[in-house]
Amino acid sequence: MLEPLAEQGDPNAQYLLATADANGTGVTQSWQSAAYGLLRAAKQGAVWAQVGIGALYTGGFGVPRD
Repeated sequence: MLEPLAEQGDPNAQYLLATADANGTGVTQSWQSAAYGLLRAAKQGAVWAQVGIGALYTGGFGVPRD
């Protein structure tokens, strides 16, 4: 249900799917997929996604540590 919305650019759906990817909720856990979804939502101004992608960069989860 969320995937079509995320593909259409809905930042809330992108954030929720990224969170599921990060936690492995209903999907195989993937830091790379989580980072991709968080970055897409963050670029649209979703504050929680900005915090999340920052945490991934800080820890080097799915992205180079920075």
